[in-house]
Order: sequence, then C-alpha cells, then structure tokens
Amino acid sequence: MDEKSHKNIELHNRLLYAVIVLLVALLLFVALNNRGVYQQTVLQCPVCNESPQQGSCPNSTEVVTLLVCQNGKVVGSPNMCEPYSGMLDYEPVLTNEQGTLISKVEVKPACINGKIGGSIYYEVEAPSNIVAYELKEPGSEYEDIIVTDGLFHTYKYFMICTERCPYTGDFRLQANHTYVLRLRFERPLNNRTEYSNEHFINLLPGSEYMSKWCS
Repeated sequence: MDEKSHKNIELHNRLLYAVIVLLVALLLFVALNNRGVYQQTVLQCPVCNESPQQGSCPNSTEVVTLLVCQNGKVVGSPNMCEPYSGMLDYEPVLTNEQGTLISKVEVKPACINGKIGGSIYYEVEAPSNIVAYELKEPGSEYEDIIVTDGLFHTYKYFMICTERCPYTGDFRLQANHTYVLRLRFERPLNNRTEYSNEHFINLLPGSEYMSKWCS
C-alpha cells in the first residue's frame, strides 16, 4: 500500500470517528433535554383556570362551619355568641297587680296530643265579665289572641309551630320566636280592669319549651 492510499484511509477513519462523536453528542443532548422537560412537567403544577372544565387540576372544596347561638344568631365561632340569659333585654312583670281578685296565673310547657306546646292556667276569687289573653313579642304592643267569658279557673293551650303545624289547642305560636303573655280581667260593673303578671315564652332552640319531650 502506497503512502497516498494510507493517508486516504486515515482521513476516512477520522471522518467516521467525528461523525460518531457528533451522533453521540446529539443523542446525549436530546436525552438531557427530554429529562428536563419531564422534570419540569412533574414538579411544577400549572395554574388552574377559574373554570374546572378548562383544566385538569383537582377540584378544591372549602368547608364553612356555622353555629347557632342561643339567641338565634348565626355565627362562625362560639366566641362570637353573646352571653344569653334566656330573657333577652326584656324584664317581664313577675307579680300580679296588688288589690286584684287574681289568685294565680301559670304558663308552662306542655304536650298537646303528642306535640310540644304550652298550657295557661288561672284562678280568681270572683269571675270577671271578660278575660282577654294578651300576647306580644318584646318591643311590640300587646294584642288580644283570645277573648272569653270569665270563670273561677280554667286552662288554655297553645301549639308551637315548627315546619309542620297541625291545628291543636286554643292558639298557635311560631318556633324560633320569643313572646310575652299576660291576662286582662275586665270587671265593668266595678269599673275595674286587672292585669296578671307577665310570662316570658322562649321558643328559641334549646329553651325549656323547645326541649320538652313529647311522644
């Protein structure tokens, strides 16, 4: 083999080696680039769109817990409930008027045909011509709900309405409200009107009336 042929073979080998090196470098570049893209895709969560249908991010659910205070106020924390005595800001008159013929007036929880309600009972020394049962919510004016002839003693009953309110009793009151009740005894022959003590009827959740068990 002459010197010229030897040089041609050596040049050919160098070119082949250079091509192989370039191919290896190209393959390494492609492999490293793909790995970087994969890591970026896995490690970085894309920003979710406002509409869940436009992206593949998981849905996020926010849980909000609300509490109902004894006075009926809805709050987000027990610390936000105001101290509650069950009487709100109203102070009822707890005694009958002096010098009247009223012996006793009682208002308390009762079961009316298996449903929660209340009873009203009065006794007098002498019957009046008219007995009016007056009712109001604190801050409002009294209204007559029952007007009847006077007796020595008698009972009246009221039903507490929640979602369903079958008519049972002499009248109905709405749950989640507070009321004040008193009796008015009219004696026109003596030109006298007598008022009983006032009774606070608390129908808010957890009250004595709403906690009454009836079956």
